[in-house]
Amino acid sequence: CPQLIKASVVSDVYKGQIYILGILLSSFLTSLRIYGLLASVVGVLLFNCLYAEPRFTLFFYDPQYTITMIIMLVASLGTSAIMSSLRQRLLNEQLETHRTEILLATSQQLQRAQDKQAMLAVAVAQLRSLFHKPVGLWPLVDGHLAAPLTATSSQHPAPTLTAEEQEELA
Repeated sequence: CPQLIKASVVSDVYKGQIYILGILLSSFLTSLRIYGLLASVVGVLLFNCLYAEPRFTLFFYDPQYTITMIIMLVASLGTSAIMSSLRQRLLNEQLETHRTEILLATSQQLQRAQDKQAMLAVAVAQLRSLFHKPVGLWPLVDGHLAAPLTATSSQHPAPTLTAEEQEELA
């Protein structure tokens, strides 16, 4: 293995690019920023061990490697932060798209509703879709609460709730 590393035809420039690519991938594929930080530090230490003389130690003789490793660490930490932020924005946009689709579907279904009861049923079903939780709606009829309209795991209002769903709804 040491001979393979010495005989590596990949220049230091490409090694740095491969290193940054690894940081990009680890930052995008993991959910916590700490993983990007760990990948940055481990990458710099591996570069030091594998490519800086003397190899396979954490020491080096050439003072230029100090600057190289600092630049690699700063660049990788910045890249990791950017990728984590990009990933979070992507997740937020997916959530916003989901909410917008539910809003559009609700609007279309409410336009097709024939009466107040149908409108309430649409509202209950769409709230269930939005929150992914059991939803109950108690309409007011002649000044008194009527039987609840509920939506559980199905898309349509359910006439009754299980004890577990009633507890979660409460």
